[in-house]
Amino acid sequence: MQVQLPDARWTDAWRAASHQLRGKHMWGGLAFEVGRVAHEMDMVGLHDEAAKVYDHFLKSPGAKSDGDYSDGNGALEWATSMRHDMGYSHDGTHASTGRLLFAMADRYFLTGDKAWFQRNRARMQAAADWIIRQKNAYMKDIPNRRDLMAAGLMPPCMLGDYAIPSCDWRWYYVDNALSLQAIRRFADALTEFEPEAGRKYRDEADAFRKDIRRAVDREAALAPVRLGRDGTYHSFLPRMAYSRGLTGPELGAPQFPDCDWHVGALPLAEPFGALDANDVRMVDTINVMTELETSVDAVRELEEARKKRGLSTEDAWFWSCRGVRLPKASHNANIFLLQDDVPNFLRYWTNSYAAMVGANGLLWEAGHWGGYTDCDAPDNGTAGWFMENFRNLLVMEESQTLWLARATPRVWLEQGKKIAVKSAPTYFGPLAYEIVSDVDHGKITATIEVPSRTPPRAVLLRLRHPKTSPIKAAMVNGKPWTDFDPAKETIRLHNMQGSIKVEAVY
Repeated sequence: MQVQLPDARWTDAWRAASHQLRGKHMWGGLAFEVGRVAHEMDMVGLHDEAAKVYDHFLKSPGAKSDGDYSDGNGALEWATSMRHDMGYSHDGTHASTGRLLFAMADRYFLTGDKAWFQRNRARMQAAADWIIRQKNAYMKDIPNRRDLMAAGLMPPCMLGDYAIPSCDWRWYYVDNALSLQAIRRFADALTEFEPEAGRKYRDEADAFRKDIRRAVDREAALAPVRLGRDGTYHSFLPRMAYSRGLTGPELGAPQFPDCDWHVGALPLAEPFGALDANDVRMVDTINVMTELETSVDAVRELEEARKKRGLSTEDAWFWSCRGVRLPKASHNANIFLLQDDVPNFLRYWTNSYAAMVGANGLLWEAGHWGGYTDCDAPDNGTAGWFMENFRNLLVMEESQTLWLARATPRVWLEQGKKIAVKSAPTYFGPLAYEIVSDVDHGKITATIEVPSRTPPRAVLLRLRHPKTSPIKAAMVNGKPWTDFDPAKETIRLHNMQGSIKVEAVY
């Protein structure tokens, strides 16, 4: 996938992060890091690099990973030894079979590579069966099991190496969300080859989703509402079952309080998950998390900086990025974009990126507030997170709709500027488009090469005018077009193939 952007610094940032992803693969980190990075490689066209990661884990004999799992047969783990008399040390993963399987199954839709899926189908199916077996077998002999909140959830586990040598096994919603995504996406892929076999896994995914929603509904009802900065109270979905609310920064829990800031229960609302991103509880939760992610010291520093520049200090907390210590684990930007909240998406993504990039253009693993120095130990997890959001703001699938330029900064479409994307992998096939701004003369034009492998039902083009001017009229292939939304700045194209020319008039 190649991009050409109006500001060369952003094109350079894309290239630098892409180059970093091609570097040495790190197996360390959180439960979902490795699978997430491999998936991000596929999202931006680095298919050969992604395949190397998948091949490593597909060769795993299956090992009982860190947690209350009944067995390891089929797991995509390389757990090798005990540490501190508890759990296992891993070749970079902690209960990450779900994230890896999701990435592998989704690879089929991003590449259309039927041969790769068929070649690895049996091993992937063993991983899917492992997930199903673990969630169904956990506490299966406990009386009145269905009355338990954890019934039907994955067994408790740790999310990473953050708590060793202490024990922090919990029913994390992120682990369940990623496991659900894996079963659902594997079912989708398998259905392409054997519909009846695919339905079996889709039924398992539907049952899993109901169990997760039942647990989340109960958790949300029991978790205290929280008073926000705006003076209203908000519901809050905790990061794990049985927590009854916030467990990290305010209670002094030593085990990874950042999880309450930028992971939490957010993955439940990502595609193929258990909740809709616009579920009112999810909207409230991410609003609460946005307020939590800013530390007192960071806000004070920003207030002083804004005073010196003659700027308001009232909203300094909103612009702080100091709480974003590990963006590669975060899902905040993803949820903001799914909610179509572009300003908050851009704020979170760019603030976090600014805190992570070194002077040499490479990205740290965690927040280095003196990040003006060279990054001597670049982290491909952070590079992948950056590219995931970069790709989605330019190209994003949402069910059978293909989004183009959904969240580009407004300055990218100032007079004479151009946005170009080529060879972008999508669920529908490779995509190319170019947007050229001539706003001084009241128009923005776009040329789109619609993917042809599996054409989308609709293409949704967003043109974010630099001065927020609404679209007054639209032309498609030289003819008047009425299917546009001035308030949302979108033009909807449907039942079209091949090359399309779009013109928005202001």
